[in-house]
Amino acid sequence: MKSLLVFFLMTSLPLLGAETKEVAIKSLQKRGEAGKQRHYLPDQNTPFTGKAVAYWHGGQKMTEISYKDGKRDGTKFHWYETGGKLSEINYKDGKHHGPLIAWNEFGQLRRKGTHVDGQMDGIWRNWYKGGQKENEATYIDGLMGTAIVWTPAGERCPETKVEDGNGIMVRYTEGGWPWLRITYRHGKMTGWRHFPPPPEEKSGPGEVTSVSPPPFQPFRLYCSSISLRPLRRL
Repeated sequence: MKSLLVFFLMTSLPLLGAETKEVAIKSLQKRGEAGKQRHYLPDQNTPFTGKAVAYWHGGQKMTEISYKDGKRDGTKFHWYETGGKLSEINYKDGKHHGPLIAWNEFGQLRRKGTHVDGQMDGIWRNWYKGGQKENEATYIDGLMGTAIVWTPAGERCPETKVEDGNGIMVRYTEGGWPWLRITYRHGKMTGWRHFPPPPEEKSGPGEVTSVSPPPFQPFRLYCSSISLRPLRRL
């Protein structure tokens, strides 16, 4: 019996060590053609399996990503420098798959939704920094179907109307200014109109119009209420 226990420990410990292997995110290398890339450690020919991490200057963990056979697989975690959790994003076989949830610096919900095989699916919700509900949209296979928007005061936006993937969605600043109007057609964003903040915040009125969306970082969480970066993931 004792010999069996020793044999079990000798064979299982290496496996446990492989599962908990941690490396620095910046040490990983992407190899392969676009769309089929995998992550490797330098001087290694086997795709990386394990966890990759990054830390804030003060030593607190900033990011943790799980990999399997060189692809993101499992939950990706982000933390604020203060130690509070910023987000949890799930992956499967290199694609977003499963729940996504994000919090503000005070631990309140900021965003919540689900991906299926790399596409937004189901109900997605966003909240203002103060905790009030900001918007709610439905998606099927990555295409928006409907959208509802609330002002920071809790009133339903009268201008937002997206049905069957077509219509206009308004975005408000934390102060209640309708700074952006986004046009959707067949579930995709086709244009946007930017209205600068009022004179007390910016000198002079004005408007910027575009017939196609700017280059966004789809899954990068925004730090400002007037950032354009997250628009694809509303």
